[in-house]
Amino acid sequence: MDMSFEELFHLIKVVVLSKEVLGAAVVIIFILNLVFYIVSYKKRPAGKRRRRSFGARSSPVKISANSSSGQADAYDSSGSDNISYDL
Repeated sequence: MDMSFEELFHLIKVVVLSKEVLGAAVVIIFILNLVFYIVSYKKRPAGKRRRRSFGARSSPVKISANSSSGQADAYDSSGSDNISYDL
């Protein structure tokens, strides 16, 4: 039962290209991709949702009616303009 290299190569080619082997390979690859997706999935915490921020926010600074410096009190230490108006 000596098999030549050409016969062995032909047998391997027929086995690898059969429908059963190709179908099993596709199913195994799909299952592995699904498993790796599940393992690497990171769920966001339910309480924290990201909101877009349009600049740094700090607590508003109130301007009193009897303030002598006027507009200079409207700026906080970060230099942003945070004026709250009482209506």
